Amino acid sequence: MKRKNKSPELGHIDWRKSSARIIFYHKGERYVSPSLGAVTEEEAEIARLQFIVDVKSGKLLPQSKQKPSSTQELTFNHFAALWLKDRETTVSAKTFHEDNRRLESRILPVLGAKILASLTGYDLDQFIKKTLAQPWQNGDKSFKPLGNQSRKHYFRQLHTMFEQAKAWGYLSKNPMDGLKAPSAKNKSTLYYSIEELAAFWRVCPTSHSQRALLIHVAWTLGLRREEIAGLRWSDLDLDTNTATIQNCRVYIPRKGIISKGPKNEKPRVIGLSQQVSEMLADYKIDYDKHKTLWKKQWLGQDLIFVKLNDKGAPYNPSTIDHWLDDYLKNNKLPHITLHGFRHTMATLLHEAGMDTVTVSELMGHSTKQSNVLGGFGMAPRVTRTYLHKSKNAAAKMSEAMTKIFDQVMRHKAESSQISSQGNK
Repeated sequence: MKRKNKSPELGHIDWRKSSARIIFYHKGERYVSPSLGAVTEEEAEIARLQFIVDVKSGKLLPQSKQKPSSTQELTFNHFAALWLKDRETTVSAKTFHEDNRRLESRILPVLGAKILASLTGYDLDQFIKKTLAQPWQNGDKSFKPLGNQSRKHYFRQLHTMFEQAKAWGYLSKNPMDGLKAPSAKNKSTLYYSIEELAAFWRVCPTSHSQRALLIHVAWTLGLRREEIAGLRWSDLDLDTNTATIQNCRVYIPRKGIISKGPKNEKPRVIGLSQQVSEMLADYKIDYDKHKTLWKKQWLGQDLIFVKLNDKGAPYNPSTIDHWLDDYLKNNKLPHITLHGFRHTMATLLHEAGMDTVTVSELMGHSTKQSNVLGGFGMAPRVTRTYLHKSKNAAAKMSEAMTKIFDQVMRHKAESSQISSQGNK
């Protein structure tokens, strides 16, 4: 006689040739019992009822949260959970968020259910080359095709994950070894020449405003957006015209804005131009007045760029981008980003005679490489070399940027004079 199965909601007895197991769905999770062995229908029914009681009382874990009994059963989903738990302790919050986002949005929906050891180089190559390069639908979510640069990030992450699986003994080799990452062209970053900087400041109506000071800091110090947002008065030494870059304010989805060390976790000392140093000193007077006014309500702590009229509330790092975009559009100036000002500083220092490795160090690059031309968006990369950092790099930067600042302001004055004569 054919044995009847109960409905999944009541606990399904899955009869096999010489054994049985129980499958039960509860609160959206699937629970599966170990094999019952050779049992009668009555024994299986008793086991089914007890299994349901154990599940509902929380004594048993759903299948999705059970650890596999062997490497042969380890799914990519299970491994990804282990990898993320370890990854969270070794990388920055921003990097972890990006890794997790790539997994949740595109990798796990496709590869998650597969057995880790069964994934081949071909499977992964097709995922990178075809699946990610095509639009696809996952439930109610639509995904756009990814370009080479984005797919390159996925390639690197997967290679790192499989390398870790190999190190932990889950795999004997990395299936991605030998595969080629998508080739992505290095985009040239726009930067300003001295003449363009002069034009920028010629139309700036309030050269001593907080926003103007922020832009001066951006193009003369070559800081990243998050480094500007995290700059503190305690990081500055206006007597020696130096700044120690050791704090960033970074926005992490679902976590908000956090403070962390610089991108490569290494503080660096850079030089301030004399002019920017004096601007900061003047701004500090007004800053202290507001801080004194707000007293204990002050929210800005030691941060330099805050909302002075709003209890010193810190700015969201993205606000700086919006300021710049609006200013460029309103004054019909050539497009440039904050990152472009970073490249502007590097290019001007290089043109002033500073060696490429010192410039790279001042920018906070992770490796000492002579890539000023390529890395700063001007020309193809050149051979990587390793040299020592100049002991007086900050002092040299301060001296060079002071001269460059003077050049920019001279051009500004000359162009303003020519413009006024033309209007007569």
